[in-house]
Amino acid sequence: MAKQIPEIPSGFMSRIAHSTRAMDAFFSLDEDRQQALAQYLTGEPEAVKSRIEEAVEALEDQPYQNR
Repeated sequence: MAKQIPEIPSGFMSRIAHSTRAMDAFFSLDEDRQQALAQYLTGEPEAVKSRIEEAVEALEDQPYQNR
């Protein structure tokens, strides 16, 4: 069965599209962690903007794993 990706805000997807490292880290997360991140990236627009930057930075800081 194919991995189901939770609905992620487009602003986040646009932001990680500019960072291969963050994108790799995001897609290596298990489904539960992706869903938790999706929930974290909801709310008031200004808060979401800040959370997106925090999430991308955290993903970029993840150790590289050969996938």
